[in-house]
Amino acid sequence: MNKKGNFGSESLMWIMMFLLIAIIVFAFIVVLVLHYSQNYDIRNLEQNFLIDKAYKCVTKNNYFNEESFTEEKILKCMDFSHDVKNDLALEVSFHNINSEEIKKIFLGYDLAMVLCDTEKKLKGEIPVCAKQKFFVPSEKGDGVLTIKLSLLRLSKND
Repeated sequence: MNKKGNFGSESLMWIMMFLLIAIIVFAFIVVLVLHYSQNYDIRNLEQNFLIDKAYKCVTKNNYFNEESFTEEKILKCMDFSHDVKNDLALEVSFHNINSEEIKKIFLGYDLAMVLCDTEKKLKGEIPVCAKQKFFVPSEKGDGVLTIKLSLLRLSKND
């Protein structure tokens, strides 16, 4: 039996096996990098979430709660982990139909709301803007709760 010839074919097989595994791992890494390097614009989802959260902050059991309609309580309830003045503008207003009284709270960056109202671009991007109205009852009569939100953040994956 020729051990020298047998050893050569076995080592060649190990080299081929190693190359095959290396190619598979490399292809897997390339697919992952290509998939996760895509920019996804999730600002529309974020705006819907923030509007829903703002609604829940100023209502209790779907009734307007005047006690929670302060800037400090809304900021605390929204649980912002950073300074919102650079990223968004949030305007919450309650218009009591019976008394024509309008209460308004504005949080954030003035320019963001102006850009939404005029549809102007900043660095080639229009901020994501939303406005929703809710008919809500309160202790002093029914009213319309209006929530306007402007997400100015231009990077999409932050």
